[in-house]
Amino acid sequence: MKVSLNWLKDFVNLSATPEEIAQTLTMIGFEVEGIEYISLTFTGVVVGDVLEKEKHPNADKLSVCKVDVGNEVLNIVCGAPNVAKGQRVPVATIGAVLKDDFTIKPVKLRGVDSHGMICSERELGLSDSHSGILVLDTEQYQMGEPYKPVGFDEDVVFEVNVTPNRPDCLSHLGIARELACAYHLPLTLPKTEIEETELDISDYATIEIEDSEACPRYVARLIRDVKLEPSPVWMKNRLEAVGIRSINNVVDITNYVLMETGQPLHAFDYDLVAQKKIVVRPAQEGENFITLDDQTRKLKSSDLLICDGEKGVALAGVMGGQNSEVKATTQHILLESAYFSPLSVRKTAKRLGMSTEASQRFERGADPENTVFSANRAAHLFMKHASGKIAKGFIDVNPKKMTKWTVPLRHSRISKILGAVIEKEQVIRILNGLQLITNVENDLIQVEIPTYRPDLTREIDLIEEIVRHHGYDVIEPNRKSVISLDYEENKTDAFVENLKDIVTGIGFMETLSDGMVSQKHVTIVTPKVHPVQIKNPLSPDTAFMRTSILPGLLDAIRWNKNRSTANLRFFEIGKVFWLNAEGNPSEILEFSAAITGESRPIAYWGESVEPSNFYQLKGFAETLFGKLNINDVQFASLEDPKYEKDSGISFNIDNEPIGQMGILNQDVLEKADLEKPVYVMQFSVQLLMNAVNSDAKFRPIAKFPAVKRDLAILADKTLKIEDLQQTIAKKGGALLNKVQLFDLYQGDRIPESKKSIAFSLEFISEDRTLTEKEIEPIMLSIIRELEATYQCTLRS
Repeated sequence: MKVSLNWLKDFVNLSATPEEIAQTLTMIGFEVEGIEYISLTFTGVVVGDVLEKEKHPNADKLSVCKVDVGNEVLNIVCGAPNVAKGQRVPVATIGAVLKDDFTIKPVKLRGVDSHGMICSERELGLSDSHSGILVLDTEQYQMGEPYKPVGFDEDVVFEVNVTPNRPDCLSHLGIARELACAYHLPLTLPKTEIEETELDISDYATIEIEDSEACPRYVARLIRDVKLEPSPVWMKNRLEAVGIRSINNVVDITNYVLMETGQPLHAFDYDLVAQKKIVVRPAQEGENFITLDDQTRKLKSSDLLICDGEKGVALAGVMGGQNSEVKATTQHILLESAYFSPLSVRKTAKRLGMSTEASQRFERGADPENTVFSANRAAHLFMKHASGKIAKGFIDVNPKKMTKWTVPLRHSRISKILGAVIEKEQVIRILNGLQLITNVENDLIQVEIPTYRPDLTREIDLIEEIVRHHGYDVIEPNRKSVISLDYEENKTDAFVENLKDIVTGIGFMETLSDGMVSQKHVTIVTPKVHPVQIKNPLSPDTAFMRTSILPGLLDAIRWNKNRSTANLRFFEIGKVFWLNAEGNPSEILEFSAAITGESRPIAYWGESVEPSNFYQLKGFAETLFGKLNINDVQFASLEDPKYEKDSGISFNIDNEPIGQMGILNQDVLEKADLEKPVYVMQFSVQLLMNAVNSDAKFRPIAKFPAVKRDLAILADKTLKIEDLQQTIAKKGGALLNKVQLFDLYQGDRIPESKKSIAFSLEFISEDRTLTEKEIEPIMLSIIRELEATYQCTLRS
């Protein structure tokens, strides 16, 4: 939000420099993202009188003027249609510098010498108006003196980042309140004095509220006999400084009060309000309404509509209607100052894609008690600057009266939370400086919260207010830490942290992708899953909740490959979502990993590095199971459309899957804009955690040497290596420590239906050195079991 320093000084007497004020605002929680210094953008411009105006002899649209600038009469060629004899105008003389560093030089235009320029507002950088030259008031400007716009003041504009929980500071008054507290200065409220006529508003208008949940309060005032004209220069300057274009005095006053007090107002042309009645009601399903931006909006029953006795005239809290807007012929104003439910306005604004200054404030929570004050402030300005006559009284329909609330604050609790002592007098000063009423009862401070602070509901909220204004930077660090151990550890969080340590330890890097994705992401690897759709997405790229982490990993791979980083091992842990059979959203915590490129990230001289492959990722999975102490994992074939044929593996425990792995097929890679092979694995974190063997015990390293034997067999090529390994391990008994495959061969001198398999077996004892006599019977038992069960034969 843009904040004018001159405007702030109306409410608090600030003497600090702009840089100091910016630093103060940042330190109390309102980051200043930029400072703009507003000053005149021209030099060498004087006030002159047009003595003569003649038609240019060689151009129909140009005039030749004689202009007296005090010390000389200049011959100036002018193209403005409104230039005329007798006008007092701003004149840029030779050498003057105008907007965008444009320097005035003597020129010849269509054969006539010109020694200056009669200026418009745009050429002077005062506004975007370029319809004609700027004509000055002869009473306010003296011929021959340097030109400076009456009412123009140099200003400083702060770009302030107001957090969503502080709607009260989306106004100059709210920011001024914070600065008044920070600098220990009094706060002055804007003037609201008005002179009312004898005409009573109750005789001229009525208000009805049909939905008190969406509109708890509606205030209206009647201003008669307004004169539409340009706003005073000071008002135009302030509005334009904060990014609002000046239109006319009536519209500008409503915008001025909005930026000043934070209360959105709307001015209806009273003569266009049918039956002189305002009805606040839900829109009818499919009802059409034309807003001020000339767009036809199709409404839903969840939208709130402001109507007169016959039709809709405004979309509540968002934008007014074209059929009741203020025009040049407007004479009487019915002024709306209402409080609308944040939820109601947010739904409408998001659904229709409309974000206005009004909706931004209502969405965050305006102040219901500010409605009357702001209506009176606007009436005061209408009386002063639009010749308005204020009808007696105002209409205030308040079916859901919102009152102040009290939050208890323990002074002793402040030091326990902050680790620093803040004196009670300082606490009271800060709270009172923020316009919070306090009642002290020994250690307890009862704090009455005004309705413009909906964010203050708990004791901890008040402590945050105190430390903001006391200063985080003045709290000395505590050299002693008090750590409470009376908590129950979240087992899932602890498991996830351990899982991350293991995976990063074997060479993977963690990624973090967005949980909200596009429809394309949903269909890359899970085309048959029903995704959870976002009702009001910010864009099509965030329209669905992700159904798998894999597309995010593929995005990370593509991004790195496009930057010449090809050897990648990525993993991510996060939630995925889908609609179950009943149509309700479901979610799980998923762990996914992917590898691509070379098998080792770095190749050293003298060695060759092979590409990553299926078995490397399988090895990573087996390492993971070992580190997590997950035993008895079965590897089963898995048919999944995202994997290449015969590459899918399901990791099962007791025949129930806990995860899977495979090689992504070409169709998936094309959708992800990738080419090289990508190997992936996925797990349910909860199922992984459930599979951990909690009875694991420490076993010391054996003191005695191991005995190794090789076993080479011929087996049917359809046999699973896993089944053979399990049989060998079972028959090997307690002395068999490890079984590892080291060779697999099919080809010459091997029958077509067979494969040659070689295992390395390691035997070890914790209490003695094993002998050949002990190993031979075990080896013989293993061979016989393989022959009997699988018809394997021993290779010579």
